[in-house]
Amino acid sequence: MYYERIVEAVFLRRPNRFIAHVLYNGNEEIVHVKNTGRCAELLQPGATVYLQESDNPERKTKWDLIAVKKGDRMVNMDSQIPNYVVKEWLEAGNLFENISYCFRISEAFILLLFKHLLLSNNKDLSHYIDG
Repeated sequence: MYYERIVEAVFLRRPNRFIAHVLYNGNEEIVHVKNTGRCAELLQPGATVYLQESDNPERKTKWDLIAVKKGDRMVNMDSQIPNYVVKEWLEAGNLFENISYCFRISEAFILLLFKHLLLSNNKDLSHYIDG
């Protein structure tokens, strides 16, 4: 899984669960937050965050906030990514071959395999504890 069009910014505030204000290139920008959890322990004023530029010119916001730096770690904030990463890993032959169908039900990621049924709950970030 690779992100493209990534820039670094500084987190300022998060007025609601969908948007945040960041400082990028000396300008305050409103960005979409790809995780509706509070993440208050991560999204602190002054934190280094990483933004992905949208390729959709019709969007209200130009940027998605996809990661935040916490100490010496980068924490992915994109709640859509865990299932894609597991799917990519499995398709690379790391567990089973012949993945025939993938879909999402509630919080579980379901993979129907050639002769197997694998139920996998791939959660995104909901709470960060130091360490």
